[in-house]
Amino acid sequence: MIKYVIFAAVATTVLAFPSFRTRIPNGDKVPNPCPGGGTWQGVGHLNSTGGGPLNPFGVDFDAALFQWTQALCRLDSDKDGKTNGEELGDPNCTFTAAVPGTLLPPTGNPGTMLKLAVFTLAVATVILGHPSFKGLIPNGDKVPNPCPAGGVWPGVGHFNISGGGERNPFGVDFEAANLIWTVALCKLDSDLDGKTNGAELGDPGCIWTPTNNAPVLPPLSHPGICDPISAPACKDQRVVC
Repeated sequence: MIKYVIFAAVATTVLAFPSFRTRIPNGDKVPNPCPGGGTWQGVGHLNSTGGGPLNPFGVDFDAALFQWTQALCRLDSDKDGKTNGEELGDPNCTFTAAVPGTLLPPTGNPGTMLKLAVFTLAVATVILGHPSFKGLIPNGDKVPNPCPAGGVWPGVGHFNISGGGERNPFGVDFEAANLIWTVALCKLDSDLDGKTNGAELGDPGCIWTPTNNAPVLPPLSHPGICDPISAPACKDQRVVC
């Protein structure tokens, strides 16, 4: 329905429009936490210039119907230990768009916890591409390459054979399992090729753990890449052999 399209269009520009920035304290002075410094124009977005995915503050501002409320002020949207009001120079939550009052200088970005974001990105880019991670799943160093070249696929959790970059479905599920080979993860069919992750990695009974060293079968196939790649069910996946 058209009204949902309109709402989506508004949501994608939360606090990127100048008019939205006037609705929060110091909206035009929110600091950029990245090394380059300056200001973060797209206050409600992960992108500093606005547009694209909302950051946690953008989500909360949207939920508050684009109003600076007491509740929004007292939230810690980015979970960095400081309230949105403290970060935006309104620690007592007295600001209103109609009567701005006296504000302190902003102390941070209410939607971006830089250290956490950098850490998360660093972890996400090496999911099962790092040698130590491969020891956390059965046959992690023997996962077969489903492409015609054969061999093994070292970056098990990635579409890139050598690791890094976009994660494949198994990499996404492995991260969601807190990087632990659980029975639930074992019984999933991450790549939707009709075989469970456990069956593909040689642990069909889901008994293996990194510490018990339970015997496993040879790996059957790749848990994050639908195979055989030529099968109709696998034709739309993002793998280039």
